[in-house]
Amino acid sequence: SSCDMDDDNSNDIIVSCPYTDSIIILFNDGIGNFSLNYYNRFCGSFIPCGLIDSDSLPDIITGISEGISFIKNLDQGNLSDNLTIIETTGNLEVKVIKDINLDNLNDLVYTYTPGEYWGIFKNDGNLNFTNEILQSGSSTTKPAVGFITDDS
Repeated sequence: SSCDMDDDNSNDIIVSCPYTDSIIILFNDGIGNFSLNYYNRFCGSFIPCGLIDSDSLPDIITGISEGISFIKNLDQGNLSDNLTIIETTGNLEVKVIKDINLDNLNDLVYTYTPGEYWGIFKNDGNLNFTNEILQSGSSTTKPAVGFITDDS
């Protein structure tokens, strides 16, 4: 994943290493030089980053055996411990962090392979989410989010 984790106007790279229970952030100095920071945090098969809570720093979302975990960006290269924010089972994967309903809160677009459905965890604020299944009953798709028309 890629976000400006240190708020210096250059995208940093976030890498998950689930076999060693670690996250690596390659901090970009703005001209393509990277410094590596290792974090002993559990991460699963997905690790998107984006604005999740009320501050202006991007955070990390990852899968854990109990569901979806939130790792808060504490600034200055520091991350909080994992906090379970959504309890789920099975092979659920967050694909995109984006404000889908234009309420100024980023939502989580996900797929769930065993149940063959995908949907949105609508961000209700304060790390509370409402599950809205959008498609089910056939093979799972891989949704993406972006501008489709030229409106805002």
